[in-house]
Amino acid sequence: MPNPLPAAGLRTYGQCFLDVARLSGNILAQGLATAGTTTTLTDATNERTPLVNANVVTSTFLTIYGGTAAFGTTALNTPKEITTYTLGVYTWQAAMTSAPDTTSLWVRTRIPPKAILDAIDQVTRENAYYQARNYLSDSLATNDLLQGKGRFEEWSAGTTSAPDGFALTGGATVAQDTSLVARETSVAVTSGIFAMALTGGNAIYQVPNSVVRQVNQYGLQSLLVKGVMAETTAGDGKLVVAAQDSTGAYTNIATYTGTYSGNAIQEIDSITPVTLAPPAVITAIQIQLTAKSGTGVYFKDLMVYGPPVYEYDLPASVIALDPIIYEETGYRSGDYSIPLRADNGAWRANLKAPTFTRLATIQFMGPFMEGGRRLRLSAWQAAATVSSATANVNVNPEWLTLAAAIRVCESGLASKTAEQRLAILDKRMELLKKDNPRAIYSMYGQPVVKLFGW
Repeated sequence: MPNPLPAAGLRTYGQCFLDVARLSGNILAQGLATAGTTTTLTDATNERTPLVNANVVTSTFLTIYGGTAAFGTTALNTPKEITTYTLGVYTWQAAMTSAPDTTSLWVRTRIPPKAILDAIDQVTRENAYYQARNYLSDSLATNDLLQGKGRFEEWSAGTTSAPDGFALTGGATVAQDTSLVARETSVAVTSGIFAMALTGGNAIYQVPNSVVRQVNQYGLQSLLVKGVMAETTAGDGKLVVAAQDSTGAYTNIATYTGTYSGNAIQEIDSITPVTLAPPAVITAIQIQLTAKSGTGVYFKDLMVYGPPVYEYDLPASVIALDPIIYEETGYRSGDYSIPLRADNGAWRANLKAPTFTRLATIQFMGPFMEGGRRLRLSAWQAAATVSSATANVNVNPEWLTLAAAIRVCESGLASKTAEQRLAILDKRMELLKKDNPRAIYSMYGQPVVKLFGW
């Protein structure tokens, strides 16, 4: 589902900073450095204020918004107040990590750069819906204790960190893998991009307490594990479902050990598990994936399901949902043609207790759904947070810079000339015209289920 209001092109955070400074009439000079140290920047071309007027330069502010030493690229690379000026050379007190060089783009402003950065931050936080990006996922599956995390499509911490929902123990390392999906043609992997390559240790998923409560409510009479694994030598990898009792002790209630070799793809439900009876009262459940020391094991499309699960965690970045969720007609059918409509009472979105912060769940209100059917969500994600000047703001930077410039003007920090203020007001009208068609419960003119009150 394409965004109907795409950005005209990628802009960096630094370029957005420059645009806000320009729109609010706060640029005094700008250019490209020719040299520098950690406490100076030289531009022998663009800043030619005579030395007799050096006092009009000192106490203004210099920001490197691109190239080497750009703000946010390290903790000490920050905008600076100019303390000394000689012809074409600015000096400040607190040293930066990096020395500016011939790639360093700079701008000198009349107001503290923090005022501009704060304005960008405020409009981003207060108007997240206007910078939302599309998110289409079919990771969630009905009655899945793994809550969709076993598909390994979400890697928000990075491609060599644990995939979302998992923690590494026992010296394990992981890699985001595409080879398993690429070489599979018909056996197992029917959608998605990534698998997890686990080496020498464990990746553990802690089932949410809300799901454990539902397991206790309906009883853990049986488990069905679906998905695939691939290992070099039979026995290198295993999947364990472990349940904790009221004393805090864990019991491995189902253990699936791989039996294929040569990295052949194996359906996990083809493995005869070692099973033990679960505790009478389950206080916690873990899904443990293990690879022997020094070996790599691939996992993909894992589902662990048994009793009904009516509540599912959403990724923290999701801020709105399309009112219709589509359910797959059968296990791995790929046919998402069963509509589950929020306006018909099939499901609702809840803020997740007890924090009621940016975590939400989907709660299904209808009858028990057959396990192992994926759910296709069309949703909206909050824009990724960036702090480095060189990082791209790739959702709606035009709106962001206009809104932030208006905030600077409204705070009384804009240039005082009437022409510049009128130019901002004209831009504000343009912004309001863009936003006008969007109703309070819509996104780009489309109805949505909003999760948060932004």
